[in-house]
Amino acid sequence: MKSVLFVDDDINLLQSLQRILHKMKGTWAMDFVSSSSEALALLKTKKYNCVVVDYKMPGINGLELLKFVAELLPEARKILLSGQVDEDVYAEAKSITDKYLPKPCQPQELVKALEELLQ
Repeated sequence: MKSVLFVDDDINLLQSLQRILHKMKGTWAMDFVSSSSEALALLKTKKYNCVVVDYKMPGINGLELLKFVAELLPEARKILLSGQVDEDVYAEAKSITDKYLPKPCQPQELVKALEELLQ
């Protein structure tokens, strides 16, 4: 079974993702955390096939977190979600991530991206 880690400081969004992705529970093992520090703690103890991260978070932002992911789990696929359409962020994200999705994105768009990356 493929494993996915979702990281977003918006608790409501995480809860929404959990409800929406509940149907994928038999396909993917999923963890949902609300901070980069929680994510780093999990990344040191668990292997993930994909990490989905929000860009704008307190402390370590999404791009910085994905750099750690690349070091700890180089084979893991990486998705960055961002509500900011900043060309500099997008340019840097392209070199680090496998997929960059605008936030908010439609749930089916996120599921499709995960399915493609986890094949």
